[in-house]
Amino acid sequence: MRLECVHLVSRHSGTNSTLLGRVTNTGSMPRVFADSASNFWLSADGPAIGRILPDGKTEPGYVIATNQCHANGRPKPETYSSWNPVCAVEDGRGRVWFWSDALAGAINQATLRGVVIADGGQWEEHPVLEGVPDRPYSVLARKDAARLWLAVEQDALYEVDVATLRATKVTEPEPRAFEFVQKIFAVDADWYVIAGAMWNNGIPSRTGKLWRLRAGTWQKLLDGLDSRTEYREHPRRPWVVAGDSLWLGAFGSGAWCVPLDGRPPVLIDWRRGWPLADTQRLLKLADGRLLGVGFGKASLVVNVADVLAAEQTAPAIRTLTAHRALVQDAQGGLWGSLADSDGALSEWDGQQWQPHPLPAAIKPREMWYLTIDARHRVWWMPDYRGGTTGVFDPARGAWEVFTNYPAALQAQLGQALAPWRGSGERFLIPSFSADGRITFRDSWWKVNYFNGQTWQKWGREEITGDKTFPIDGPPFFDRATNVAVNIAGSTWELTAEKGWHTKSFEAGFGDREFWPPPVVPPHDCPIQKPDSIVRDSQGAYWLTSQNQLFKALLGLCVPQFAKTDRQPFADGRRLTEAQVDRAGNVFLHTDHTDLSGGTDYVILSPRGPVPATHLTVQRESADTFTARYSATATGTVWFVWRLDGDPWSAPRQDSQVKFQWLPAGTHRLEMAVIDDRLQIDPVPATATLEVQIDQVRQLAALIAALGGKELANREAAVLALVRQPARALPALKAARATANDNQRWWIDVAIQQIEEKQRKVTP
Repeated sequence: MRLECVHLVSRHSGTNSTLLGRVTNTGSMPRVFADSASNFWLSADGPAIGRILPDGKTEPGYVIATNQCHANGRPKPETYSSWNPVCAVEDGRGRVWFWSDALAGAINQATLRGVVIADGGQWEEHPVLEGVPDRPYSVLARKDAARLWLAVEQDALYEVDVATLRATKVTEPEPRAFEFVQKIFAVDADWYVIAGAMWNNGIPSRTGKLWRLRAGTWQKLLDGLDSRTEYREHPRRPWVVAGDSLWLGAFGSGAWCVPLDGRPPVLIDWRRGWPLADTQRLLKLADGRLLGVGFGKASLVVNVADVLAAEQTAPAIRTLTAHRALVQDAQGGLWGSLADSDGALSEWDGQQWQPHPLPAAIKPREMWYLTIDARHRVWWMPDYRGGTTGVFDPARGAWEVFTNYPAALQAQLGQALAPWRGSGERFLIPSFSADGRITFRDSWWKVNYFNGQTWQKWGREEITGDKTFPIDGPPFFDRATNVAVNIAGSTWELTAEKGWHTKSFEAGFGDREFWPPPVVPPHDCPIQKPDSIVRDSQGAYWLTSQNQLFKALLGLCVPQFAKTDRQPFADGRRLTEAQVDRAGNVFLHTDHTDLSGGTDYVILSPRGPVPATHLTVQRESADTFTARYSATATGTVWFVWRLDGDPWSAPRQDSQVKFQWLPAGTHRLEMAVIDDRLQIDPVPATATLEVQIDQVRQLAALIAALGGKELANREAAVLALVRQPARALPALKAARATANDNQRWWIDVAIQQIEEKQRKVTP
């Protein structure tokens, strides 16, 4: 059921406002059009068209019937639940033409076929105009007293004779130039056309082209107006003439200044003090200044001369656009496919990007994402259509090319080293069984399974019987070595006897990846409700709040830019990931991403020398060590540490840390210094700790310590037991039966922490 809406139309002049009338219809997003006879026409995203007469009275207007709409392949137009916007234009005879803007919605929404013309009190229906294909329209605009411009979606631009209703195709300046026309308007004797599809088929670049018709000649002024797709607002894209230039609002990229004298257009973004990524409204004020409005963000008033001044950026800052998210290898290097390097895999060495040309068989624009496997190879993953897969080995500087992704996975069978547990997106990351089977989840959320001979595929609906889309995480091989997947918190297993069936729950690889625990600021950080927050590999927090970037650590929250700096976070972008290279450069992945796949990064270089850490380790006993550090940094310093790749410790200022009751084996200790700028040593100092000890005797001593008098020893014993879960868990369960109440309480603490850690471990 559609709710009726009451739309009020009022006129405002200075401080005076006058209510002109009201119209009730069933649409939303009302559009008001005033004709030369002082009638006000209201149309909306719906079938009803209303009119307010000059005396304020309303007329019922017109209601578009469903059988007047394009079917778009659907047999019953009445099944449409929503409508594309209905727009209006007046011709030279005073008639008002109505059409549906097909680009402002979608093909599965109702779209008026042809036009409806209001001629006095009569309504004329023209589903087809002579000379025009029977396709949806996107723009009608008055060219002169005798002609209208008409843009036909997925076709071309036409001129329509308003007397005969015959159309003539406009000669295109280049093939398919006017296949998708978004807007047509005039400045003096020049005509401007904004055209181009609002999607890019996976090609990361700006969208939309600006054409100018001057003295009978077309000229392309801009190729790439927007970096974000916008459907509903594109018909209302604002434009004004200020000074000697045309100013255009844009989506996802600031605004544009297009000089009328032929000089190159200028992008007006944060580098010129324009902090609006979206400019949905652009007005010229009486004093010559410009008012820009970004819905839900901000508004600002600027002097034209100020924003046309030279670009400025904050010190030590760069930006980067990649096709997809960058991935980081074990040595801290970054890998990506850069937007300005279509034919290469690019490697960041801490100073510059090194290109590795792609094999001829790999199509750059079909790349879905990159990932790095356990053999340190970079995988060039195909898009959802399953194109060519490439594997680059940095050690050999060589590519392997496979016809598709399953073929690439099959080629890994029999390798001595497990081919995965890499970084990158979780889609397509596989699991391998010991007997040569493979499973992974594709980008359509389907379980793909190689049984050793053939590939099979199942969607959730074929496993559970319901039609809900997602699954909890990638499929995996369970403890019984059968392929399994978790769906809505339950484990589904595939066997030859039962097919897909539920079984006792097992944690899978990547479960709950789409509902990760949120990163929260440190408890003593003054910004407790940031707009976005991420944590980097060194344990530092990066936050955005009120269009500023902060780094938080140790209760300190330091802004990264002065208030007068021109910096990219002024446009409200948010953080999604932070990566630190071996030179201390921070790559901040932001949500400022065009829908065609381009991903924006902000790169912060170190401000001054980064601190360097010196580490010494002294053995105290067979399983106990004391580590001490020193640093090149002056002033106040702190340090963090981690053992065997576990999460980094909380920062501390004392100069040493004791590691007690380490389990038998070889352990890797990392320690990094933090200076008073909150810069962390990007290359932590490392040490190897060798422990040779009787494991049975050590476990007995640890369990005995759980019943001791010293609280510190009990806590240290729990930590030591958690470090060796496979050995400790059965010993703890056996000891529990004979322990006293006090010791049993601490045994339960150790068991709970071990089991919680096991639940988080990737199978």
